[in-house]
Amino acid sequence: MKIVVLGGVAAGTKTAAKLKREDSSASVTVYTKSGDISYAGCGLPYYVGGAIESRGELIVNTPEKYTGLTGVQVKTGMEAVAVAPQDKTVRFANGETVFYDKLVIATGAVPFIPNVPGPSLSGVFTMRTPDDAAGLRSYVEQNSCRSAVVVGAGFIGLEIAENLMAKGLSVKCVFGAIDYQDGYRIYIGGRWGKKVAHGEPLPRIFTSEEEVMDVVEKAILLFRDEGQTGERFADTVTRLGFDVVSQKLLEGRIDKESILKKTVKGGATC
Repeated sequence: MKIVVLGGVAAGTKTAAKLKREDSSASVTVYTKSGDISYAGCGLPYYVGGAIESRGELIVNTPEKYTGLTGVQVKTGMEAVAVAPQDKTVRFANGETVFYDKLVIATGAVPFIPNVPGPSLSGVFTMRTPDDAAGLRSYVEQNSCRSAVVVGAGFIGLEIAENLMAKGLSVKCVFGAIDYQDGYRIYIGGRWGKKVAHGEPLPRIFTSEEEVMDVVEKAILLFRDEGQTGERFADTVTRLGFDVVSQKLLEGRIDKESILKKTVKGGATC
């Protein structure tokens, strides 16, 4: 039995390891476009900010270590460009064609890029892989950047914003707040993943984008100041209480200067 798995990281490597455990005689091979097969995606913002110092600290498993642990073979730098189900073959960008008995497609998602001019310009980055994080960190440091715009205010977006602010940049977040006829409604405390939670709306309608951005900045600063090691923003909201966080975001004074001077300890965990 020859099993081909397209894609690594969580889905591909776990599936391949499970298949090999179920049938040790099977030939199981993971093909991945990237050179990394397993990395801590939730650590990417903290590498950008410098709390995680080296790129190697993001890597959970190397191909060699993974093969030694599971018996699954790994081929990196292999971009699949065509699948022929009738022939049971996969063709790769380097011209190689591989036969399979069973095929698993675990290529994952790609970052959403808005249909606006300029996404290919220098200084524009997506954030999904260690290479993305290394590229952003290098660009910021080499160009002595002073400002940044983060498109998206999920946990990755907010953590990227937090870490760029920690490096001294002025950061603006652009995100899809729900637009009502009379303004914007902001929800906090929601999360995806293994522990899905629905956010709760702040008890106020915001009438301008400037008001929305002010709350987003306060949320980033609050998370930086009061978030604990391993927490997401949703965890911080749960621990402190929605009413407390809501009051701080809407009425409380948050000392931006003193918060940014603090040393960040810990960071997100997977």
